[in-house]
Amino acid sequence: MDRIIKETKSSESRVLDISDRFSLTGFIDFIKEEDFGTSENTLIGVDHHGRKFLSVLVYSEFPHVGTIFQRYANSNSIAYGTCYNPFDGIWNSARIASLKEENIIIDRIKALKLGKTIIIDDISYTFKK
Repeated sequence: MDRIIKETKSSESRVLDISDRFSLTGFIDFIKEEDFGTSENTLIGVDHHGRKFLSVLVYSEFPHVGTIFQRYANSNSIAYGTCYNPFDGIWNSARIASLKEENIIIDRIKALKLGKTIIIDDISYTFKK
């Protein structure tokens, strides 16, 4: 998780305090568009278990929030949550299991931060509203 935050320059993002929020699934899958400021597309933070996360707000036909998070506090395993949106296209899978998948996520977030539109499965995603 540290590598993704560092390489996407997301450490400069606002820290979202979710210490009192949790989900029944154990996933950090409850971050919503309303949690972002008007000019923010990335948020970082740590949950009450000490797991780091990075949330990304993108737009296609409607806004999508995807959160990449440390699956277990004592592990480098990474998972994602989507606040129940059908938004797995940008992440590819529920579990980012390989360095290759991690690199894909890093490249996509970097491209979005540069103002580029990324197209996955014929769906365009951008940081712009």
